[in-house]
Amino acid sequence: KLKKNKSQTSIVLMGSKAQLSEVQEFLENNISTETQKIVQLEPVGIQLQELQKINKDFPISELYVSLSGYLEDEIEELSLFCDNHFIRLRLVFNWKKVGSQNLNVVNFSQTNILKLSLTPLDDQYNALIKRGLDLLFSVLVTVLLFSWLFPIIAIAVKFSSPGPVFFKQKRSGLNNRGFNCYKFRSMKQNAEADAKQATQNDPRITKVGAFLRKTSLDELPQFINVLKGQMSIVGPRPHMLKHTEQYANLVGNFMNRHAIKPGITGLAQIKGFRGEIDDFILLQNRVRLDRFYVNNWTLFFDVKIIFLTIFTMFKDHR
Repeated sequence: KLKKNKSQTSIVLMGSKAQLSEVQEFLENNISTETQKIVQLEPVGIQLQELQKINKDFPISELYVSLSGYLEDEIEELSLFCDNHFIRLRLVFNWKKVGSQNLNVVNFSQTNILKLSLTPLDDQYNALIKRGLDLLFSVLVTVLLFSWLFPIIAIAVKFSSPGPVFFKQKRSGLNNRGFNCYKFRSMKQNAEADAKQATQNDPRITKVGAFLRKTSLDELPQFINVLKGQMSIVGPRPHMLKHTEQYANLVGNFMNRHAIKPGITGLAQIKGFRGEIDDFILLQNRVRLDRFYVNNWTLFFDVKIIFLTIFTMFKDHR
């Protein structure tokens, strides 16, 4: 009868406890301590003799080494030791702010490059999926809605006050490049349109414009921007160029929201943060939600936001 092998192997962590605390916590929650033990070695040199002793008593299966604690030559020696003893070497990249982003490793000859992704949409496949959803939804809206609603709104805007049907304004887009954002004109023509945002009970807003703003119908021409590739259905709302510059000086990492295309609707909008920005807390909350969306995009996330946007429109304005 075969006897059960009760011998333990070991996993060795080389680096300070602070540098490897998350690794240790993960291992403790995912390995059996009956068959494997975790050994922590402080970064006081590469300690080859200590490693040999541990490997003799409790064969080492994996060696986790914090890159922050060792020089290149020391890493090379540890790599050679692992090769000679059939130990899996794991190099721990623990620069917190950088390491929290998506990393991809590419090889340029014998040099490894860590590519940091600003957003999941840096992946061309993800970007293609999002663009496909934008085009599909925009075409459906154009055929089913624009064909009859556009003429009605255009006539109403034209009769509400002298001026054009559409309002065109420079907004901040992808990578902070400016583009002409389209809306149905909701205000009387005025010299402050490109400098002063609309406020509650703004005397510049026409009666037709007030209805369009309340129902968000003034945003419908932005589907033209989507078809032109300047905007997406879902994304951070685009600001006037002047406000982008102003807000970037007020909120840290504000410009991260421009790593993707701006949207007709977004996470901040379905959470209730829409319209006039009249205090710093409101701005902070908008930016927080925008950055969360930028860093956590999924196709399901977009579909959910689109559905909740439509639901909110009917709920608030029925």
